[in-house]
Amino acid sequence: MSILLSHGFELAMSPEYTDILQRAAEVEGSCWLAVTGAVLTLIIGGEPIYSEQLNPRNPDDARWLEAAANGSALIIAGDNLVITDTMLDVSAAAHLGTLVIGYVPIRS
Repeated sequence: MSILLSHGFELAMSPEYTDILQRAAEVEGSCWLAVTGAVLTLIIGGEPIYSEQLNPRNPDDARWLEAAANGSALIIAGDNLVITDTMLDVSAAAHLGTLVIGYVPIRS
């Protein structure tokens, strides 16, 4: 979490997605989401910190890849997130002060 904060990400104290969308700001230029084919890689400070291979034949992944062609992506990260196949619960992270947000530009 500290690496994100040191590169322009912000703490989000509210678990409400409307508040997150309004509060999130663009992060430093040393951060971006690289999209190469169907591989997404989050670059922070010039170093890859997360990568995921998507399947363009999967409808959910295909929609994500289509959306990734547009400008920037909202990154929601932090400790105490609850992630399942069907949802992301950020309530605990927001209340504990560990929810980090920021918009990163997308580079293809």
